[in-house]
Amino acid sequence: MTSKLKATQRFFDAYWQHERIRKLDSIGLFARSATKKAYALMGGLEGKRVLEVGPGEGLDLKSLSERGAQVFGVDVSSYSLDLSRQMCSQSSLFKMDGESLGFSGSVFDLVFSRTLLMHVDRGIFLRECVRVLKPEGKAIFIEPLKYNPLLLPYRAALSSGRFIEPDYLRPAEIEKMKHVFSSVKVWFYYFVSALGGPFASVIPWSKVLFYPLETIDRALLSILPPLRNLCWISVIECTK
Repeated sequence: MTSKLKATQRFFDAYWQHERIRKLDSIGLFARSATKKAYALMGGLEGKRVLEVGPGEGLDLKSLSERGAQVFGVDVSSYSLDLSRQMCSQSSLFKMDGESLGFSGSVFDLVFSRTLLMHVDRGIFLRECVRVLKPEGKAIFIEPLKYNPLLLPYRAALSSGRFIEPDYLRPAEIEKMKHVFSSVKVWFYYFVSALGGPFASVIPWSKVLFYPLETIDRALLSILPPLRNLCWISVIECTK
């Protein structure tokens, strides 16, 4: 395990023990549109073998299991795995990092992750995804992007006291994923609606703003497509 991954492990071992911090830094309900899109891209999951890398509290594991998938989860944090086990007892959980997946090749129909690419060596991780995926299998990522100016105060506040620095994904890097996968498609979410999202768990009225702002987002992005590079969240579908 690299020194960066060891630092990430220490951070998330501490992070997952503090409910208040988890709530502040959550991307739960206000990422509903992106999650809905990612889940739709997965298609039918009955009997499929699905690997989630970095399951957090296990909410996605539970949802995918309820759709009939045989779910597996890996994380560097023992505390994440404990929470995931409580959330989804049907899951098979392993302590390992995404840069060295301890599975044979071509064993999963789907690999899924949420807010993980900013914590790993992306090139190594993506090649590991390809290795463990079955032919024509998919990797689907829900991932924050780097450049939304509305998020700068939020991210600066979160960075205070952290000993790991997230390497947020740049939109141009998504195109480079085509060197690893046969097909890559991407959808963008939350431009001005990013104003409401991060603070939804601590500022109740921000939820009231969020959905109207999403409507504005859809209009702006249809008129000015380059604005998608300033969106907060991407949903990326990669096919082996």
